[in-house]
Amino acid sequence: MLFETYGMIVPKPNTCKNYELFYKFYSLNIKQNLISNQLLKESKSQLPIMNLGIKESINYKFDEIDINLSRMIMFDSDIQRIKTEREEYNISILSNDLHIRDKYFDNDYEKFIDYVTDFQQIIILYSSFENTIKNWLNETGLIGRIFQKKLLEKICDTNNNFQNKFNTLHNKEFTNNDFSVIWEYFTCIRNLYTHSSGIIDNEFIKDIEKLHPKIVDMIDRNFDFNERSLFPDNYEILRSENFEENDLLVIMETELRFFRNFIIYTWETIYLLSYNLIKKIDYKYDIKFELSNNELDFREAQTYDESQILNTMPTFLTDKISNFYISTYICPNCTKEHIFLYKTLYHPHISLQEVINQNKHKDIKIERVFTCPNCQSFFISKYKERLSDNNGVNIMINLLEYDEYLIVLEQFNMKSTAYMPQEDMENIQNHLTIHQLEKIVLEAKKNTDRLKE
Repeated sequence: MLFETYGMIVPKPNTCKNYELFYKFYSLNIKQNLISNQLLKESKSQLPIMNLGIKESINYKFDEIDINLSRMIMFDSDIQRIKTEREEYNISILSNDLHIRDKYFDNDYEKFIDYVTDFQQIIILYSSFENTIKNWLNETGLIGRIFQKKLLEKICDTNNNFQNKFNTLHNKEFTNNDFSVIWEYFTCIRNLYTHSSGIIDNEFIKDIEKLHPKIVDMIDRNFDFNERSLFPDNYEILRSENFEENDLLVIMETELRFFRNFIIYTWETIYLLSYNLIKKIDYKYDIKFELSNNELDFREAQTYDESQILNTMPTFLTDKISNFYISTYICPNCTKEHIFLYKTLYHPHISLQEVINQNKHKDIKIERVFTCPNCQSFFISKYKERLSDNNGVNIMINLLEYDEYLIVLEQFNMKSTAYMPQEDMENIQNHLTIHQLEKIVLEAKKNTDRLKE
């Protein structure tokens, strides 16, 4: 429960609509959270400037309202600007965020960013879980109001096998009371974030003090020292003391992971008790490929705008998928313009069967494989032919499941060469030189036009 992260059992279509719905909510939340976190961290050096820009924007809005009102009054004598006593006071929404960062995050922007994204994640995940579980309980025939803090108690009461199945799946010895204690703990945190933006109040402290002995007992029985010692700063796993009123509650990474996995495991246990699922088959035989002769129009970057976009793209697809590097081809399968393909090479050439382990593809020899992370397609040029030859003998692989796309992408990456052949280096260098020349010509034209003026 402390170590696994993100993954969740994929629901079979049309089995349990509430589990499927939670799976969608959860997937969207995790992806949005990771994207937001990554974008914020990449721009952390600009955050002080952004903060100043926000303040300027707020002040500008105040001035803009005054200007618009003045214009309306000027053209309509019936309109009057009515001032109130409130305007005599200092009005602002800007708190001392510098003090907050210094006190709770050691003035570390990355810690502050983690807090912001984790804060949002726990509220959304809690809400998604609570709503879908309540709907499921109602469908099982449960009548009457389901109280927020009693949700896990209701789950345990509804299905007598829940506790045993959960413990078997995860090698734990949770009691029914343990489930309720964990849920109550995170309910207190969720309510604090929702109702007071994480500012600790006296009611929160009292609730945690009541739970404290139960939390300690639950952890001592279910988590050994070795599990806890892997998190040197968080031996408690779940904090249950030393909270001070008016302090900011910053949820620990361990706590967030514990909560995320706890609600996933709870839903998975319910799902597995209700539906007989076939265990996952090895991907080599499970993934179905749609192979077809290519009829798309491949072209390379041609305009100045396209070259500018190309020059801003990351050289490699990702840090781990490092054998796929940016190409000059634009994806012909995407409706959105200027999506560039990444490519990898094979030297010497091998068959498609050697990469994806399917015998029926052993006669297809590959030299270059291109991929589009946007439409999740692969384009394979015929051996000793370029993709731009476009003579109808290229092969396209379309995969509907994103996880399957990643599996095949990893296989292509593992089997490919880890270097760029000299001929490709020369092509790219020539390509960039042409666009650099085009840029120089455009700049020269602008200078000439300015002189004429």
